Amino acid sequence: MKPSARTHGRRRPEKARKGGPSFGRSRPSRRAMRDAGQDCRLQALADFARAARGLKWTKPLFLLLIDELYVGDEFDEIIGPPERVPVALYPGAIAFAVALRNSWRPDALAGVADALGLEPDEQWEEPEDRRLTAAGRLTDAG
Repeated sequence: MKPSARTHGRRRPEKARKGGPSFGRSRPSRRAMRDAGQDCRLQALADFARAARGLKWTKPLFLLLIDELYVGDEFDEIIGPPERVPVALYPGAIAFAVALRNSWRPDALAGVADALGLEPDEQWEEPEDRRLTAAGRLTDAG
């Protein structure tokens, strides 16, 4: 049999199976790949925890937390720009950022205050004559 011009005398490669050639090795299962990834993730987190043991309150840590809490303009209006908050005020500013995230529901805001041992203000609690609609808006009951 004469080699075709297309293969130039070389053997034609076998059709590759779906997923590519195996080269004699079995392919790891999805579960094995997930478990290996989880093991690597846990090891990386353990390494991170060891490295972070001596961490102190720093501006980069504070700014990271504020960024992770997705604070809005209210933070700047009430506390000030995060970049200008003094280290001594970091705990209160973080508590405020958590409260800000939970301020859409009076009971959630009161829960944050309770968890931090703060006395709730009357404004934080839901008035008896107001209820949340299904859309989450306050409406007068009655």
